[in-house]
Amino acid sequence: MQAQGLKGRAARKDYLQNLASSSRAQYTYNASRIISQPQMATSIRSLILLNLWGFDNRSQGPKFDQFDPSIHEPSFYNIIYEITHSAVAKCQSLTTLELRGFRVAKQFIETIQILDCLHTLKCHSCWVDEEIMELVGDIEEGLVIGLEAQHIHVLKLYLRDNLPYDGHEPWYLIAFFTNLRDLVMEPDPDAFCGLPDRFFTSIFPIFSTLERFSAMEGEITPLITWILDPSSATDLGSRTIISTTVSNLTHFRFHTLDSMRRDTIQIIVSALHHAPNLRLLALEMIYLCDATPDLVQVISSALPRITGLTLKTSARKCPRWICPIWEYGKPFASFKNLEYFGWDYRCEVTYTPIDFSFVENGYPDGEDWVDGVSRFNEGTLIGASPDAAVFLAYCPSLKTVAFLRGDRSWSRTCVAKQTDAGFRMEDRYDIESEPRWDPWKDAWPDVTPR
Repeated sequence: MQAQGLKGRAARKDYLQNLASSSRAQYTYNASRIISQPQMATSIRSLILLNLWGFDNRSQGPKFDQFDPSIHEPSFYNIIYEITHSAVAKCQSLTTLELRGFRVAKQFIETIQILDCLHTLKCHSCWVDEEIMELVGDIEEGLVIGLEAQHIHVLKLYLRDNLPYDGHEPWYLIAFFTNLRDLVMEPDPDAFCGLPDRFFTSIFPIFSTLERFSAMEGEITPLITWILDPSSATDLGSRTIISTTVSNLTHFRFHTLDSMRRDTIQIIVSALHHAPNLRLLALEMIYLCDATPDLVQVISSALPRITGLTLKTSARKCPRWICPIWEYGKPFASFKNLEYFGWDYRCEVTYTPIDFSFVENGYPDGEDWVDGVSRFNEGTLIGASPDAAVFLAYCPSLKTVAFLRGDRSWSRTCVAKQTDAGFRMEDRYDIESEPRWDPWKDAWPDVTPR
């Protein structure tokens, strides 16, 4: 039995290695076409390069999981990286480049440095090599290396926690992009990766140029160090914040690994108080017991000029929050321009005549709809209507109140919209398709080039 098992594993390895080699041949063929056809290369505006071997191939079936062809053939990727750099260099009109599962080396930075039209770089499950780390060390010591890419305005990093033995976190790329306007740092599914350490954030104060920031699973201390001017006197222990460099910031979203406590939120909004152009704030994973009207007052007092606010608790399912809904209305009086408020508050269901149709049928399993109307949503909408009106009484500028699901995998949302006759309830299934208010998955829409 043991011999058969070893023989089966060897056959599996040979099969997957041959399959990977075949995929590599197809990849290099496609890349060579770009190199050999200048007219096609210069017409490319968006380019996505995918490597699904080694870590991100679970969707292909269990026999593909975690198979890395470079373990059995150390030079497997050499030709891939060489031809990738050559092909990308030919795409002089490229504006958006997306990588998945690639090593980022010095040659890659040199390649994108010559692409003047490129403004957006997305890296999924990528890593930087030791040579990049040495260059970052030189920059930290004040050396001029001449590899800055000023034209990169949007950087989206989707991090992985199972880096190769010689790989490092891709957020070190920030050192080469000194004119960022939009930064997203989120872990890939099932990954837990923190923000850059405090020393790095103090050396590279990107918030001086940043307009939009979104991060998940981060630690609060390096984040606050990043927001604050590194030369300013700060004492996080006593919550003293003196000066900031966030004058361009308009969008801010933060999702912590652990539940976000009240004092943490107070630190964040105190730092953001010095961002005169801040318009949208989204805080997720708020500790449910701290989700009080007083917490909303802390936010509204520090940020009275924002136009959009999203608050989500750490509860896995849509929670009731800990106070009656009418108690949350008064803090909204401090908001002067707020148009959108989204939160994962659970509205009570109000039963309606639509239910009689289900009563007559004995509430059969699987039947939640009658003549195109959902029994659950009909009752929820009517129950949410007076709840939403509470906020309008204190904040006349408010136009939309969204009751969001606590579980991000559910997209159904009840939305209240202000009309001349009062609030009108809608059942919205596509709130994630309007991320200008509530960031979903890929955060807010990208900034447009200047």
